[in-house]
Amino acid sequence: MSDARTDPVAQQVGWEALEPSRGSNIRTHRIVKSTGRWHLKPTPGVYAIVGIAWFFAALGLIVGFLTFGRLPWWGTAVAIGAGTFFMFTGLLVYRRVEQPFFDLGQRRFRAHAKDDGIPFKQIHAVQLAPYMVDLGNEKDRYPCCELNLVLGDASRVRVLSHGGLDALRLDAGEIAGLLKVPLWDGTTRA
Repeated sequence: MSDARTDPVAQQVGWEALEPSRGSNIRTHRIVKSTGRWHLKPTPGVYAIVGIAWFFAALGLIVGFLTFGRLPWWGTAVAIGAGTFFMFTGLLVYRRVEQPFFDLGQRRFRAHAKDDGIPFKQIHAVQLAPYMVDLGNEKDRYPCCELNLVLGDASRVRVLSHGGLDALRLDAGEIAGLLKVPLWDGTTRA
């Protein structure tokens, strides 16, 4: 195992997040181990957000269609428009949630099912890169952390990011153990 302070690859690798505009202020993924694969699956909280959006979508559409002709046209339009908005919001959240996995049989990391993947032997380390998500004003800033795979040539591949640092650190440690590589925790860098 190598130490990020002395490893030559660590001296070349970037420590900033690869995609600092992405990330959530909640824990969005957890490791689910099955025969032959370790999936990084969405947490129940993500599914709850999608479910709430689809509930309001259904409510808006039902109210819109039930009140058709009984309310002014704009009332029905607002209900149907709100329902449609929440339906597409829920769909967008659901579709944007990544589900990367570690294929233990082929010994490859895959960002998605159609990805050719990265052979485990090319992965040099697991990296945690902290950053702040800034939505435009001081109130809308929150800390987030990105989990990356560092390859032997010092390039990096983003796995995922979210705001549940303690859980992400534990997951990163498990992944590093699976891959038999060091965990470089940028959240503790001086």
